[in-house]
Amino acid sequence: MAAGDGSKVIWHNQPNVYGRYFKCSKRTSAHLDWTKKELAKKAKKDGKSYRLVIIQGCYNTGVEASAGTHDYDACLDVRIDGMTWAAAQRFLRSCGWAAFWRKPSQGPWGDHIHMISLPAFMLKFVQRVGVWVPGQVQDYYKKPPEDGLSGGGIDRTWHPKNIRDTIFQYKAYVELLSQQERRQALAGRLKALVKGNYQKRADNVRSLLRSTKRRIDELQDRLKR
Repeated sequence: MAAGDGSKVIWHNQPNVYGRYFKCSKRTSAHLDWTKKELAKKAKKDGKSYRLVIIQGCYNTGVEASAGTHDYDACLDVRIDGMTWAAAQRFLRSCGWAAFWRKPSQGPWGDHIHMISLPAFMLKFVQRVGVWVPGQVQDYYKKPPEDGLSGGGIDRTWHPKNIRDTIFQYKAYVELLSQQERRQALAGRLKALVKGNYQKRADNVRSLLRSTKRRIDELQDRLKR
Protein backbone atom coordinates (compact mmCIF):
# COMPACT_ATOMS: atom_id res chain seq x y z
CA MET A 1 0.00 0.00 0.00
CA ALA A 2 1.25 3.51 -0.82
CA ALA A 3 1.96 5.94 2.01
CA GLY A 4 -0.87 8.37 2.59
CA ASP A 5 -3.52 6.17 0.99
CA GLY A 6 -5.37 5.67 4.27
CA SER A 7 -4.58 1.96 4.55
CA LYS A 8 -3.59 1.98 8.24
CA VAL A 9 -6.19 0.21 10.38
CA ILE A 10 -7.44 2.26 13.35
CA TRP A 11 -10.34 2.35 15.81
CA HIS A 12 -13.14 4.54 14.49
CA ASN A 13 -14.28 7.38 16.76
CA GLN A 14 -18.01 6.49 16.72
CA PRO A 15 -19.32 3.30 18.35
CA ASN A 16 -22.03 1.16 16.85
CA VAL A 17 -25.61 1.14 18.12
CA TYR A 18 -24.58 -1.33 20.83
CA GLY A 19 -21.89 1.01 22.19
CA ARG A 20 -18.97 -1.01 20.80
CA TYR A 21 -16.13 0.59 18.83
CA PHE A 22 -14.80 -1.08 15.70
CA LYS A 23 -11.72 -1.05 13.51
CA CYS A 24 -11.47 0.21 9.94
CA SER A 25 -8.91 1.79 7.64
CA LYS A 26 -8.09 5.47 8.07
CA ARG A 27 -9.72 6.05 4.68
CA THR A 28 -13.01 4.42 5.72
CA SER A 29 -12.95 6.33 9.02
CA ALA A 30 -12.37 9.63 7.22
CA HIS A 31 -15.14 8.80 4.73
CA LEU A 32 -17.55 8.27 7.60
CA ASP A 33 -16.52 11.54 9.27
CA TRP A 34 -16.92 13.47 6.02
CA THR A 35 -20.29 11.84 5.34
CA LYS A 36 -21.53 12.94 8.77
CA LYS A 37 -20.42 16.51 8.02
CA GLU A 38 -22.34 16.41 4.74
CA LEU A 39 -25.35 15.04 6.62
CA ALA A 40 -25.17 17.94 9.09
CA LYS A 41 -25.14 20.38 6.16
CA LYS A 42 -28.18 18.67 4.66
CA ALA A 43 -30.00 18.74 8.00
CA LYS A 44 -29.39 22.48 8.28
CA LYS A 45 -30.58 23.02 4.71
CA ASP A 46 -33.69 20.87 5.23
CA GLY A 47 -34.43 22.34 8.65
CA LYS A 48 -34.46 18.85 10.14
CA SER A 49 -32.45 16.63 12.47
CA TYR A 50 -30.56 13.67 11.01
CA ARG A 51 -28.23 11.20 12.68
CA LEU A 52 -26.16 8.45 11.10
CA VAL A 53 -26.30 5.33 13.30
CA ILE A 54 -23.84 2.48 12.78
CA ILE A 55 -25.51 -0.89 13.25
CA GLN A 56 -22.61 -3.11 12.19
CA GLY A 57 -19.08 -1.86 11.55
CA CYS A 58 -16.04 -3.25 9.78
CA TYR A 59 -13.91 -6.16 11.03
CA ASN A 60 -16.96 -7.81 12.54
CA THR A 61 -17.10 -11.57 12.12
CA GLY A 62 -19.58 -14.23 13.07
CA VAL A 63 -22.81 -12.67 11.75
CA GLU A 64 -24.16 -15.44 9.54
CA ALA A 65 -26.60 -13.22 7.64
CA SER A 66 -23.72 -10.94 6.57
CA ALA A 67 -21.96 -13.82 4.78
CA GLY A 68 -18.49 -12.46 5.57
CA THR A 69 -19.00 -9.03 3.99
CA HIS A 70 -18.07 -7.28 7.27
CA ASP A 71 -15.06 -9.46 8.09
CA TYR A 72 -12.60 -6.78 6.96
CA ASP A 73 -12.61 -3.13 5.81
CA ALA A 74 -14.93 -0.71 3.97
CA CYS A 75 -18.30 -2.35 4.68
CA LEU A 76 -20.92 -1.22 7.23
CA ASP A 77 -24.62 -1.49 8.04
CA VAL A 78 -26.25 1.79 9.04
CA ARG A 79 -29.46 3.77 9.32
CA ILE A 80 -30.08 7.53 9.26
CA ASP A 81 -32.52 8.62 11.93
CA GLY A 82 -34.89 11.30 10.62
CA MET A 83 -34.75 10.07 7.00
CA THR A 84 -36.77 7.51 5.12
CA TRP A 85 -34.84 4.44 4.04
CA ALA A 86 -35.06 5.45 0.38
CA ALA A 87 -33.83 8.99 1.09
CA ALA A 88 -30.98 7.66 3.24
CA GLN A 89 -29.90 5.27 0.48
CA ARG A 90 -29.90 8.11 -2.04
CA PHE A 91 -27.94 10.43 0.26
CA LEU A 92 -25.28 7.80 0.99
CA ARG A 93 -24.92 6.96 -2.69
CA SER A 94 -24.39 10.64 -3.44
CA CYS A 95 -21.58 10.60 -0.84
CA GLY A 96 -19.59 7.81 -2.47
CA TRP A 97 -21.03 4.71 -0.83
CA ALA A 98 -22.33 1.68 -2.71
CA ALA A 99 -25.44 1.70 -0.53
CA PHE A 100 -28.20 -0.91 -0.63
CA TRP A 101 -31.40 -0.71 1.40
CA ARG A 102 -31.88 -4.22 2.78
CA LYS A 103 -35.46 -5.19 3.63
CA PRO A 104 -36.80 -8.06 5.77
CA SER A 105 -38.39 -9.56 2.64
CA GLN A 106 -34.91 -10.01 1.11
CA GLY A 107 -33.27 -12.05 3.85
CA PRO A 108 -32.95 -12.90 7.56
CA TRP A 109 -32.52 -9.31 8.75
CA GLY A 110 -34.38 -6.16 9.66
CA ASP A 111 -34.35 -2.94 7.64
CA HIS A 112 -30.87 -1.45 7.31
CA ILE A 113 -28.58 0.08 4.70
CA HIS A 114 -25.64 -2.08 3.73
CA MET A 115 -22.93 0.21 2.37
CA ILE A 116 -19.40 -0.03 0.99
CA SER A 117 -16.90 2.81 0.69
CA LEU A 118 -16.18 2.95 -3.04
CA PRO A 119 -12.43 2.65 -3.65
CA ALA A 120 -10.55 5.36 -5.48
CA PHE A 121 -10.11 2.97 -8.40
CA MET A 122 -12.70 0.30 -9.04
CA LEU A 123 -12.00 -2.75 -6.87
CA LYS A 124 -8.62 -1.37 -5.69
CA PHE A 125 -9.34 -1.16 -1.98
CA VAL A 126 -6.69 0.15 0.42
CA GLN A 127 -7.23 -2.82 2.75
CA ARG A 128 -8.55 -6.35 2.50
CA VAL A 129 -12.35 -6.56 2.22
CA GLY A 130 -14.90 -9.34 2.67
CA VAL A 131 -15.05 -12.00 -0.01
CA TRP A 132 -18.35 -10.79 -1.52
CA VAL A 133 -17.62 -7.05 -1.33
CA PRO A 134 -15.87 -6.64 -4.72
CA GLY A 135 -18.80 -8.38 -6.42
CA GLN A 136 -21.28 -6.07 -4.69
CA VAL A 137 -19.34 -3.05 -5.95
CA GLN A 138 -19.38 -4.54 -9.45
CA ASP A 139 -23.17 -4.94 -9.16
CA TYR A 140 -23.45 -1.27 -8.17
CA TYR A 141 -21.56 -0.20 -11.31
CA LYS A 142 -23.43 -2.47 -13.72
CA LYS A 143 -25.75 -1.17 -16.44
CA PRO A 144 -28.46 -1.78 -15.34
CA PRO A 145 -27.25 -1.95 -11.72
CA GLU A 146 -27.95 -5.01 -9.59
CA ASP A 147 -28.84 -5.29 -5.91
CA GLY A 148 -25.65 -6.96 -4.60
CA LEU A 149 -27.52 -10.07 -3.45
CA SER A 150 -26.83 -13.64 -4.51
CA GLY A 151 -29.93 -13.71 -6.73
CA GLY A 152 -28.57 -10.93 -8.95
CA GLY A 153 -31.76 -8.86 -9.03
CA ILE A 154 -31.97 -5.59 -10.95
CA ASP A 155 -31.84 -2.47 -8.76
CA ARG A 156 -34.12 0.16 -10.31
CA THR A 157 -33.69 2.73 -7.52
CA TRP A 158 -31.78 6.00 -7.96
CA HIS A 159 -28.06 5.82 -8.74
CA PRO A 160 -25.69 8.76 -9.38
CA LYS A 161 -25.38 9.67 -13.05
CA ASN A 162 -21.60 9.32 -12.79
CA ILE A 163 -20.68 7.05 -9.88
CA ARG A 164 -16.96 7.75 -10.20
CA ASP A 165 -17.61 11.44 -9.52
CA THR A 166 -19.01 10.54 -6.09
CA ILE A 167 -15.90 8.65 -4.88
CA PHE A 168 -14.53 10.03 -1.61
CA GLN A 169 -11.33 12.03 -2.14
CA TYR A 170 -9.31 10.91 0.87
CA LYS A 171 -6.14 12.90 0.20
CA ALA A 172 -8.11 16.09 -0.45
CA TYR A 173 -10.00 15.60 2.81
CA VAL A 174 -6.81 15.09 4.83
CA GLU A 175 -5.25 18.18 3.25
CA LEU A 176 -8.43 20.17 3.92
CA LEU A 177 -8.21 19.36 7.64
CA SER A 178 -4.55 20.40 7.62
CA GLN A 179 -5.31 23.70 5.84
CA GLN A 180 -8.17 24.45 8.25
CA GLU A 181 -5.81 23.94 11.20
CA ARG A 182 -3.25 26.19 9.50
CA ARG A 183 -5.87 28.87 8.94
CA GLN A 184 -6.84 28.76 12.60
CA ALA A 185 -3.21 29.08 13.68
CA LEU A 186 -2.62 31.99 11.29
CA ALA A 187 -5.73 33.76 12.55
CA GLY A 188 -4.40 33.55 16.10
CA ARG A 189 -1.00 34.81 14.99
CA LEU A 190 -2.59 37.73 13.12
CA LYS A 191 -4.60 38.74 16.16
CA ALA A 192 -1.42 38.85 18.27
CA LEU A 193 0.47 40.87 15.65
CA VAL A 194 -2.32 43.43 15.29
CA LYS A 195 -2.53 43.75 19.06
CA GLY A 196 1.25 44.30 19.20
CA ASN A 197 1.08 46.82 16.32
CA TYR A 198 3.38 44.79 14.05
CA GLN A 199 1.67 45.96 10.86
CA LYS A 200 4.19 44.73 8.29
CA ARG A 201 4.25 41.22 9.75
CA ALA A 202 0.48 41.31 10.04
CA ASP A 203 0.18 42.11 6.32
CA ASN A 204 2.29 39.05 5.50
CA VAL A 205 0.07 36.85 7.65
CA ARG A 206 -3.04 38.31 6.00
CA SER A 207 -1.60 37.31 2.63
CA LEU A 208 -0.99 33.77 3.91
CA LEU A 209 -4.54 33.66 5.24
CA ARG A 210 -5.94 34.63 1.84
CA SER A 211 -3.91 31.95 0.05
CA THR A 212 -4.93 29.36 2.67
CA LYS A 213 -8.59 30.28 2.21
CA ARG A 214 -8.27 29.86 -1.55
CA ARG A 215 -6.76 26.42 -1.07
CA ILE A 216 -9.51 25.46 1.37
CA ASP A 217 -12.15 26.57 -1.14
CA GLU A 218 -10.46 24.50 -3.87
CA LEU A 219 -10.38 21.40 -1.67
CA GLN A 220 -13.99 21.83 -0.63
CA ASP A 221 -14.99 22.10 -4.29
CA ARG A 222 -13.12 18.86 -5.01
CA LEU A 223 -14.94 17.10 -2.21
CA LYS A 224 -18.31 18.47 -3.37
CA ARG A 225 -17.59 17.23 -6.93
